[in-house]
Amino acid sequence: MNILLTAIDKAAKDGQISREEVLKDVSETKNFKGILGFPVSFDKRGDLARSATYFFKVEGKDFKQVAVMTGK
Repeated sequence: MNILLTAIDKAAKDGQISREEVLKDVSETKNFKGILGFPVSFDKRGDLARSATYFFKVEGKDFKQVAVMTGK
């Protein structure tokens, strides 16, 4: 979410904003360190590049990893 919000802020700096600008700014994101601490980058198409997104499910008081999505 922070990557998207950062791209929206960047695209809106000139007072105008378009979907194309936001998508371009997302695809130019390189080594963004989110709350989990690992770097996230995107390729020209906006897909994850050499990074992963981990999905967790809350079970009781713990988190259980349920999936990993990589840019491969």
